[in-house]
Amino acid sequence: MIKLKQNEAFLVTSFPNLFYLTGYKNEDAAALVYGGTVYYATDSRCATEAAEAGKGRYEVVPIVKGETYIGKAVAVLKGKIDGKSKLFYEEERVKKCEYTEISAALKAVFGADKPKLAKGEKLFTEAKSVKTEAEINNIKSAQRITDRVFWEITTGRNGKGILKDGITEKDVKNFIDCEFIKAGAENAFDTIVAFGERAALPHAHPSDRKLKKGDCILIDFGAKYNGYCSDMTRTFVYGYATEEFKAAYKLVLEAQELALKTAKAGEKRGCDIMNQVVDFFKENGADQHFTHSLGHSLGVEIHEKPGFRTNDSSKLAVNNIITFEPGLYFEGKFGIRIEDMAIITEKGTVNLTHSPKELLII
Repeated sequence: MIKLKQNEAFLVTSFPNLFYLTGYKNEDAAALVYGGTVYYATDSRCATEAAEAGKGRYEVVPIVKGETYIGKAVAVLKGKIDGKSKLFYEEERVKKCEYTEISAALKAVFGADKPKLAKGEKLFTEAKSVKTEAEINNIKSAQRITDRVFWEITTGRNGKGILKDGITEKDVKNFIDCEFIKAGAENAFDTIVAFGERAALPHAHPSDRKLKKGDCILIDFGAKYNGYCSDMTRTFVYGYATEEFKAAYKLVLEAQELALKTAKAGEKRGCDIMNQVVDFFKENGADQHFTHSLGHSLGVEIHEKPGFRTNDSSKLAVNNIITFEPGLYFEGKFGIRIEDMAIITEKGTVNLTHSPKELLII
């Protein structure tokens, strides 16, 4: 729960933060956080189900014809706060029209003695960055599903997996997406599958490119389970690997292991870990091929804060869950990325990803 003072309230309108507060999937709503209670404004289509799902967690405030979600949520505050108080809102997510509606609702409810609107996105960012035990368990479950699907791709019950000459990137993507559904999950993000030279495109969209001997295979995918995301990337080879590929793969794996061993709560900042990996690649003459950040937090959203970026100076905290995903990309040849998720602890990291990372040749 976000932390508020006695004379403060928070109006929430974005789906990710609504779900974070309530655990209920519904975009047609607004929530008001005040006095340790979440008031959830929604309409008759969802009110009954939302009330059943939210027992002990939030209070449903049904809207009637002519009312809006935002207006109803703001009206909850009548008689509770005044012009000396603050109403926080999600400044990074609220559209201009929503901001206008919030202002109008405050004026309608409070008149001239209305609370001050204040930017509050940081409060959510800080709360969501430290995962609870329940959140960690959901992310672990999502990753177990992701690990299982990778096993199905590379090995499977037949001992051979699904890969064969002529299979396309889209075929592999569709297999992954269907397996998530079978497991009671969904995609945390659009699955990335790239063969051969297309793996040099870090976020390639799966195409009709067919697999052939000597291709590398880059798969970046993750299940979402109970509303929580996982994220994993594996790069491996079909048929045979060149010496150039093997050398680059070794560098990427060493860079990831270095970061996993260095990250620690309270002592390191996101930029420290990022810069360490950049320096490692530079020492090995490969830094120009590392073109993105090292990693990001995740939870109800696939990209949260903190992260491993050159401009992220926030210190790592216990129970941050962050991806470690160094990569090297060689245009027209191949690309390599290895990505694991890990929990940050006072002693270091606990890796949640269990798919093998040694170079796999199928």
